[in-house]
Amino acid sequence: PKWNPLQVRMYWYNRAVQQYHSKQYVECQESCQSLKKVVLGKKKKMDSPSDWWWQSRMDVILAHVQQQQSKMDVAMKTLQDRLQGLESQPTGTIIDHALAHLRLHLHALQYPNPTKEQSIALLKSLPESIQSQPAVVATLAVLSQSTSSAENKKIMNPLDQADVLFHQGQYAEAAALYEEHLPKPSACDQSQLAFQLKRVQALAMSEQHDAVHQ
Repeated sequence: PKWNPLQVRMYWYNRAVQQYHSKQYVECQESCQSLKKVVLGKKKKMDSPSDWWWQSRMDVILAHVQQQQSKMDVAMKTLQDRLQGLESQPTGTIIDHALAHLRLHLHALQYPNPTKEQSIALLKSLPESIQSQPAVVATLAVLSQSTSSAENKKIMNPLDQADVLFHQGQYAEAAALYEEHLPKPSACDQSQLAFQLKRVQALAMSEQHDAVHQ
């Protein structure tokens, strides 16, 4: 059966990844070139967030290949140039994910054994839509456990701390933080509605059923 465009892209991407892990670096680079032709078609440059997203994946694979070929300077430039281009694009979910992907892999190339401070700085440099994800919030909390309380406050605001407690199952503590730092539901803006929902869930999970209906 005829493959759709996404299936063709996934074929070349997965092929490149497998070739990289098999240390078939020349073949891996050729697969990336084939993927680029599929993504761009007859276009001469990228003109959509999807194009940038796929190109960021290709650049990461090629940078790791260049690292294995002892071309670290080329690998770093590959990612830095693409990162600069991405940062000039209008923000959005797809661009944010591409930016995060590049920054994480660029950091991995620069710092094979990062310090806690370097890891915290990396996570705080990610797009806001990525920073708010539970995994990032929880990781920041773990990294900051041994830092001073003043540093903790800089790393996470109270609502983020409440999210960490919520995901750790400490529902009563999370509910108290949500309650303290959220306005009444009727006064919440769009960005606070998700926190209000978690507040209600935390109250219910900690069996504070009367407070749920307030």
